Amino acid sequence: MVNSVYATLDLKNLASLDKRAQAILTPMPKTFFGRIIERFTGPGNLEKSIKKLFQTHVGMEGRKVFSKVWDLALADAGITWQSASSVSIETLQKIDAALKRAIVYQGKGIDTSRAPTNNPTVHSMMQCMIGGGDASSSWVTRDAFRAVFLSQDLNLQRDMREELKFALLECCKSLPSPGTPEEKLYEAFVGHVIALIPYCYPPQGEAFLIPVKREGEWTVCEYEIDERIEIPTRDGVTPIPHFGLVSKEADPILTCMGTTYPAADGFVATVLSDFTPGHSVGAAAYLQGREKIGRWMEGKENVKVYGMSLGGAFSFHILRDFKDKLASINAFNPTGLYPEQWTEKYEEGVKVNIYTQDADLASYLGSFPEGKNVEVTHFIRGEEGTSENLLSAHAKVYSGSKFVTMLRLQPESENRSFFRKCFTALHRTFSFVVYYSVIVSSYVFKQLHRFASFLGIRF
Repeated sequence: MVNSVYATLDLKNLASLDKRAQAILTPMPKTFFGRIIERFTGPGNLEKSIKKLFQTHVGMEGRKVFSKVWDLALADAGITWQSASSVSIETLQKIDAALKRAIVYQGKGIDTSRAPTNNPTVHSMMQCMIGGGDASSSWVTRDAFRAVFLSQDLNLQRDMREELKFALLECCKSLPSPGTPEEKLYEAFVGHVIALIPYCYPPQGEAFLIPVKREGEWTVCEYEIDERIEIPTRDGVTPIPHFGLVSKEADPILTCMGTTYPAADGFVATVLSDFTPGHSVGAAAYLQGREKIGRWMEGKENVKVYGMSLGGAFSFHILRDFKDKLASINAFNPTGLYPEQWTEKYEEGVKVNIYTQDADLASYLGSFPEGKNVEVTHFIRGEEGTSENLLSAHAKVYSGSKFVTMLRLQPESENRSFFRKCFTALHRTFSFVVYYSVIVSSYVFKQLHRFASFLGIRF
């Protein structure tokens, strides 16, 4: 696959390129015999034949990857296969145009790997997350279990920050050429790393070198954390932190916390925010923190908002209330909002970039904003469309994989998905079960922890 340009297929020579495609030019008669022939030559076998023809043209070697690209591109364009006799040259031209529009890039992901330094375990974990590495049984230790599930480990958070800083620093060393497909990949990777910053809980004043695009050119700017914006939820539950970053050289950044790990600040609050009955993901918590976000926004303009998962949903809520203050929204594997919350389309002004990943379930919940300024970029990992479980598909940064395919999709077609509508209906109906289960579990855990402390038991 050439990374830069999708060459349009010469459909005039289609019949000579593939014999089975000859059936396209001669519609099957609607007789018993014709239907028998159609049963063996199409639409299923005919579709395979045409799919193989286009796969060869595009230059994708991975059959599974191209099959996913084919399904997504055709669904995005509203093209369906009904019968062999319904396929025409016009249909193939539409398929060609759909693939041309959808395929942005296929090739190597962003490589930020290096030799482990002060904490090989954290390095291995972070490379698995942002570099496409594999999970390791060496991570499963008593200290790691305690740091993830029982008690915050400030050293772990510091080492995670160092890994993210290094990834950004590696990006600073190799700035992309504007207007290239590689630039789109680069921009997605850098944005995804920024969206991960809240998970390592940086202190106020901590500095990050971040590549940014200014006046059409990429440059490196120094940012620092100027405020930790804490979003309250329930009494007795640690708030959800968002982080504001400012630079003397570039536009301000707000990066929003998503659903975090059990030992970290805001875990219970983020889970409750995911499943508050009667509310779309993040809505209830956002309403309680909107005033604080508004105060941070005062005196600022062209703010870039980043968020992953629940953080992406928070960025959508911010979009609805502060669009005049924003330059862009960058949501990674986000849950959408309930459809009725989108009361306008985004045709100009703020740019809305939505990034989704193959096999991620969370991004099928709710609806995305629509309009000319909204773009959905979908990632498929690996040369053979590597399968991921639901957790890793949601947590990993596919743009940093060894091999990745990028597709451009329309939010309107995403919102039409029948599965998305069903999944959203399930969330509306059963979120209260998870919500109150979390409240009860959190209370029981606290009492057990107090009792263990009283007995002098340390986990």
